[in-house]
Amino acid sequence: DEDPKVAAAASSGRSSALPKSQKPKRNKKPPGMPTRPLSAYNLFFREERERILNARRDGIDQPDFVYPTKAEQESHVAKGKKKTPVLFQAMARCVGKRWK
Repeated sequence: DEDPKVAAAASSGRSSALPKSQKPKRNKKPPGMPTRPLSAYNLFFREERERILNARRDGIDQPDFVYPTKAEQESHVAKGKKKTPVLFQAMARCVGKRWK
């Protein structure tokens, strides 16, 4: 007397036995509820990002941070993407190395 959809989902190895239409919806957080605190890496990344950008503005060379060239940024834009991901990728690489 089992629902055929539930039995099929259970036998197919899917993680939940209920079809998508019958899954319980997640409750949204009430407004004003605090968010989860940032991890140590997130706090470190925020500080290092500021240091990198301030040093760049002040003209201080940082050997471990390789700023993307105009050519790299333009090739990224030519593919229909924004310039910022290239800078973020370079910054993430640099901060990741500093974190280790």
